[in-house]
Amino acid sequence: MKKVNLEIMLKLFILLGFSTFYFILVRSDMITLYVHPRIIPFAKFSIVAMMFIVLFLVFDILKARTVKRKMRNYIVFIIPFVMMLGMKPNSTNMGASNNSKFIEDKSDNVDSAQNNNISSAEPKNGNDNKKISIDENGKITVTDSNYINFLTEVENNIDSYINKEIEIVGFVYKEDGMKSNQFALVRNMMVCCTADMQMVGLLCDNAEPVKYEVDTWLKVNGTLELGKRLEEKVAIIKVKNIEKVDAPKTPYVYPY
Repeated sequence: MKKVNLEIMLKLFILLGFSTFYFILVRSDMITLYVHPRIIPFAKFSIVAMMFIVLFLVFDILKARTVKRKMRNYIVFIIPFVMMLGMKPNSTNMGASNNSKFIEDKSDNVDSAQNNNISSAEPKNGNDNKKISIDENGKITVTDSNYINFLTEVENNIDSYINKEIEIVGFVYKEDGMKSNQFALVRNMMVCCTADMQMVGLLCDNAEPVKYEVDTWLKVNGTLELGKRLEEKVAIIKVKNIEKVDAPKTPYVYPY
């Protein structure tokens, strides 16, 4: 009776483990908590590729090893696999723990993303839901899809948006030096994956001290006014109404 090739068994275990993990992430949409949605097709391709390799290896499971390899050579695969089993996606905000400052100017970050061989998203059907629209009452509603476009547009054409009504959703972030009635309403911008996320948003000026804790999700209605931050001209939301809301299903925003 032939012995089972333990090296092939180990390879099968590793490949099946990783492919199952990726499959669960894709199937449950939890993968968007780790990487940009544009990475999903590559994840699907890797699942298919690993399953093909598994099919070929199954036929070798009873074959004797022709070349002796030390089993410890596979530790570089086993360690990340074990870490992966205990890893949980960070769907919470990074405002309380992230030491980086929130960013109001998007242009440099978007250019950097495009220079990494990732192209900008262009609508194929002519219906660009990323465009900034102003309703008949002159109110701007910022959505997940046009969030970055809006911030970039305001940065580049700030005078055109002063005194415009705005409705925007984000979470609270506070920095040293902010007044008690001020806070930043921000979102986490993901360029490629969670490792490169940055907080982007606008400074809000409330009529009274802010009672909401950092990381609290809010819907803010107000008026865009001209202000200064770090000696630069910036748009500030003069808050008229604040409503506490649940975090959106997809908490991140994307520059393309």
